[in-house]
Amino acid sequence: MKARRKWRLYADNNIEKEIVEYLRGESFDVFAVGDDQRFRHQEDEFHYGKARQLARYLLTHDDDFWDDKRFPLRQSPGVIILPKDEEGMTKLFPVLLRKIIERDYNVDNGPRHLGGRKFRLTWDGMTYKASLSDGTVQPSDTASWVDLGYKRK
Repeated sequence: MKARRKWRLYADNNIEKEIVEYLRGESFDVFAVGDDQRFRHQEDEFHYGKARQLARYLLTHDDDFWDDKRFPLRQSPGVIILPKDEEGMTKLFPVLLRKIIERDYNVDNGPRHLGGRKFRLTWDGMTYKASLSDGTVQPSDTASWVDLGYKRK
């Protein structure tokens, strides 16, 4: 079996330190805004662009990033919005990310590109939207965790 590659995440300032530490313990490569004074008080637009520049997926609790007018989908570094105050979701996040997006296998051993995509996770499921290669936008779609093959215990 091939080794899994590390997911490269850019944790917004609103992602709790405990979440960052947990994800790092699960072998995620996490740049945490809260760890660097230069980044802490920047605007959301800065973080959106910086995550893209650093080739990291933006991890946040901030639903503002779902707004495609303010944060164009086509320029998305790959946004993953976690629900606030949901420790259980945080603990499941690595499993869900590997299962849903990576499909439990790293087929090409290279970085998987989520640019032009946004994901919003809730206990009901995952809402997903993407900018397609022809410039059109795939309409938002929501799938329950059961539909995605995951049964919550």
